[in-house]
Amino acid sequence: MSALFTEVMVPVILLCVGTAFSKVAFFIDANPRPIVPSLFENSQTVFVNSNPMISSSFDISPDALIKSMPGYSEKFLLSTIETTKSISDPADRAKALSDFDLEIYSQRQDEVPYRYLGYYVLEANNYTKQFKIAALMNTTS
Repeated sequence: MSALFTEVMVPVILLCVGTAFSKVAFFIDANPRPIVPSLFENSQTVFVNSNPMISSSFDISPDALIKSMPGYSEKFLLSTIETTKSISDPADRAKALSDFDLEIYSQRQDEVPYRYLGYYVLEANNYTKQFKIAALMNTTS
């Protein structure tokens, strides 16, 4: 009888206790907070590269692309960072994006909290409507 209890009942009890622990929520999911311009009290500087990385004869300039964003004139200040046009080597592309990120960081707002937003336009073909953009954002508070 004691062998039946230790070999059958104890594992069943342990399984039930383990299952009960797995149902307990140790973390509470926070409500999502969208990042929208209206949450910031003042205008945000948007950094953008001067030339698309992948260029064609139908390119739209990165500044024109950013200026066409909804609400641009009320909430954003545009700052253009000079970049090389048409980079074909993948290693050079990665370095160009890293250099752009460092340049944005060095030009961030001086007051706390440091905030910056950058769009590196990889491709902006207005004929085929192919737009590839890398967004770099810091909203540290």
